[in-house]
Amino acid sequence: TEMFNWSGGRMWDDFKEEGLADDETWAKLQFEMTSVQMRIEDSIVMMARQSLAKRRMLPEPPRGAVILFDRGVVDNVAYCTEEAWSMVQEELGTTTARLRDRRYDYVI
Repeated sequence: TEMFNWSGGRMWDDFKEEGLADDETWAKLQFEMTSVQMRIEDSIVMMARQSLAKRRMLPEPPRGAVILFDRGVVDNVAYCTEEAWSMVQEELGTTTARLRDRRYDYVI
């Protein structure tokens, strides 16, 4: 994904072949990338919540926080076939709709 771009994209050249074996390789790669991205996003949300909890004790506490992610985990579908993405969803135990609707308040 664009979030993780190594070697000027050359690493991705190793995965150009198509077919079931390639789908399995891409699915493993995208599962790992998606899992890492989800952990990063979850950590950012957790830190924001902790920060807000501390700041609510101030004389003029904040009303909330806005967190903007320039890429959501659903963007990762663009980097693999439909079959590979189905494998990723199965491994994650979710669907594209759930990833989009439960992780993000707004998507533009």
